[in-house]
Amino acid sequence: MKPGGSLAAQVRSSRIAADLTLEALAERSGISARAISDIERGVSVSPQKRTVIALTEALGLDAAARDLLLRAARARPRSKFIDEDRATAVAPHRSADFSGRDREISGMLAMLADSDVQTARVVLVSGPAGIGKTTIALEIADRSEVTSGRTLFVDLGGFSSEPLTALEVLRALLRQVPRVGEGAPITLDDAVRR
Repeated sequence: MKPGGSLAAQVRSSRIAADLTLEALAERSGISARAISDIERGVSVSPQKRTVIALTEALGLDAAARDLLLRAARARPRSKFIDEDRATAVAPHRSADFSGRDREISGMLAMLADSDVQTARVVLVSGPAGIGKTTIALEIADRSEVTSGRTLFVDLGGFSSEPLTALEVLRALLRQVPRVGEGAPITLDDAVRR
């Protein structure tokens, strides 16, 4: 592990050195694969101390590597994380062994396939952190004929201390659309027009 590296880089390099997938590390640590992925991608810049300790134990790090990881986790307090381009547009991977939620999925697929709807079809998936909102949304997008074209993804950061603004969300969406997203819009009105 490289001294002074970012938390994201240290967690990822330690996981790869231990020859673990995100899912395997999640199983060993009790931390969700999504939370680990958020740390590795730099979306979660200051996870709770107990999360980092669980990861160090699951990775089997020695005392020196553990201290480096804990120091990296403390390096950027939440309140100072303000970045114009902090919205991620990288969708997490779809779960290969998804099961359950049949009633919810069939209901949402029916809403998306409603032929009477002439405007954009939108389904809102809400609930507390960690219950699988993103996983079910990805499953629906994969199964739906309506979304068989392009699916856009933005991590809204809803449970962070500073969720994304409307302008940041629209910028993240526009970056995913070729030509339309060229040159970041400065105002919310400009972003909505595009």
